[in-house]
Amino acid sequence: MWCPAIRTIIPPLDNTDGMRYNTGMLRRRLNATRAAACALAISVGLAGVSLAVGDSQKSRLKLARELLKVQGLDEQLVKEARSSLSQELRRDRQLAPYKNAIMTFLYKHVTVEKLTDHYAEVYAREFTSDELKELIKINESPTLRKYIARQAHLQKEMSGIAGKIVAENRGELSRIIRERINKRSTNTRR
Repeated sequence: MWCPAIRTIIPPLDNTDGMRYNTGMLRRRLNATRAAACALAISVGLAGVSLAVGDSQKSRLKLARELLKVQGLDEQLVKEARSSLSQELRRDRQLAPYKNAIMTFLYKHVTVEKLTDHYAEVYAREFTSDELKELIKINESPTLRKYIARQAHLQKEMSGIAGKIVAENRGELSRIIRERINKRSTNTRR
């Protein structure tokens, strides 16, 4: 089943001869998004409702918005949402005729304000004001900021380490494999 918001901008993808276009990747993404939204709604609904006295929803929402801003998630969320569908449009040529309609929809509805409001509500339900203040303080840490900024470089540098270790010890691996082969051939001869 299609996400209702997408259904309003993308007509059913049936053409005149009754063939249905293959939009598997987009549908899988939409289903995954819908499942995540449902899971989030359930978890939020089941979350404990006991809040500390004086820990108002309004103050938690304000702190949650501040946390999103400190994390740099406000603009990042919009870019990721738009980029994800934009990539899908490039992969699935049958959606190309709908590209302008989809992008218009995204720029109208997937905004910093809307995403921040919704994400802030989730944070405000899940965390107390004190916890949100602590999260803000953690995210303002210069060390954490450096770690986040260097993450891509670190992953790139570390990704080759395992391969290097294997290459350095290739002789031992070859010896182990030869021993196993010899042992198997000796056992089968008996």
